[in-house]
Amino acid sequence: MNFKIFLFLFSGLLTSQQLLSQSTKTAYKPTEKKYHIIGSAGFGFPSVLGYLAYKNSSANLEIIKSTNPFMGKLEYVKKRWGVGATYTTNFQQFHIKYANTNPPLVDNVSFNTWALGVRGNYYLINKPLYYNSYHDNIQDNFQLYIGGGVGYIETVQKTQTIGFPFPPTVTYTFGTYPMSFEATTGARYFINQYVGVFVEAGLGCSPIQLIDKGASDSYLQGGVSVRW
Repeated sequence: MNFKIFLFLFSGLLTSQQLLSQSTKTAYKPTEKKYHIIGSAGFGFPSVLGYLAYKNSSANLEIIKSTNPFMGKLEYVKKRWGVGATYTTNFQQFHIKYANTNPPLVDNVSFNTWALGVRGNYYLINKPLYYNSYHDNIQDNFQLYIGGGVGYIETVQKTQTIGFPFPPTVTYTFGTYPMSFEATTGARYFINQYVGVFVEAGLGCSPIQLIDKGASDSYLQGGVSVRW
C-alpha cells in the first residue's frame, strides 16, 4: 500500500474517532437534577408516650401490647432546603390490676396515638444529583440535615373493666392542646440512586401538652428512604 494513502487513512481514522468521542460526551453529558422527592418509612425508639401513661399509675400493670411508633415521611428537596409532611402512629395496651378490691378488678386500657404534621429541613450536606440518557450517576450518596415541624396529635384512651358489661370509657389525652412539634438531626445514605437508609435523633413527635416533661413519642428514628 502506498505510504501516502496509508497515512491519509490513518489520519482520517484518528480524526473520526476523536469526533465520535466528542459527540458521545456531548450527547450523554450528565445534567443536574434540579429537585427530587424523598419518601421514608420506619420506626421510632423507644416507645415513650404509652410508657409515661402507665408509669404514672400506682396500680399493678401488665403490658399486653406495645408497638414502637411507626412513621412515614414525604419530602420535596431542592438544593439545601426540603419541605414535606410526616405521619406517626403508635399503640399501647395493658391491664391495670386493683388488688385491694373484692373481687379483684382489672381494667383493660389502650392508647391509640397518631399525629400528622408539616416539616422543613435544611441540608448541611446535599450534593447535586446528576442523570443522563443511559444511567444516573450519584455524585455523593450521603445527606446530612437538621429540621423541625409542627402538627396535630391525638391520643384516644379506652378503659374497660374486664368482666363487667359496661361500654369502654373514651378520653382524649391531648384534647386540651392537640398540637405536637418535632426537632431532629438526621442523615441518609443511598446505596443506589433510588433506595437508601436514614436515621434521626431528637424529638420525633413531642406533644406541646407535655413540653415541661420533655416527652416525645421517640428520640431515635430509622428506616428506609426512596428517592425519585
